[in-house]
Amino acid sequence: IYGDVDDDIAELISDEDDEIIIDNNQEGRPAEENDNDENPPAAAIEEKLPTTKRNRTHRQRSTATRQRRNKKRNNTHRTRRYQHYITRSMYYKFKMSSIKKILKQHHINYIHIKDVDGIVVIGVKNSLIQQQYQHQIPENIFDRKHYQIYQHRHQNHHQSHHQNHHRPHHHQYHHQHHHQYLHQYHHPHHRK
Repeated sequence: IYGDVDDDIAELISDEDDEIIIDNNQEGRPAEENDNDENPPAAAIEEKLPTTKRNRTHRQRSTATRQRRNKKRNNTHRTRRYQHYITRSMYYKFKMSSIKKILKQHHINYIHIKDVDGIVVIGVKNSLIQQQYQHQIPENIFDRKHYQIYQHRHQNHHQSHHQNHHRPHHHQYHHQHHHQYLHQYHHPHHRK
């Protein structure tokens, strides 16, 4: 069913906006390969320039070099970020913030998530975690029915929170409702 997803993922990785990614997993690899690709020998230029101009050129070259290096590193990290991923189809009204909350409730530690044409792509750290989550995350977790359950629970949470002072048995009501939601969520075939 998701035959084109791999193509979409590849496209997504290359099209994604440049962003600075702080990654503690740098594996000690130097980032300075091919820094001076397009630059003529630095010494030859610098001899001909007055001191102030020489410093400015050096600064400009550093910026250009840094941008090139960042782009290269970002592409590496971007590819690594989507090396292991899980996909789930998604009802169009789901917001990313809701999806993140739901994944957190399911104790899913993702590296990155993205919506690609109605499919949630969940990037994870390695293939072991990928296999585990593949079984752990229900196929229909982000479908229309779950969206309605989530919205209903979310609205009731806010209403009951707001009416807290006016309702004597608020805690009991909220606990019962929360339990019912979790039961529906984890046992889809027991749903009414």
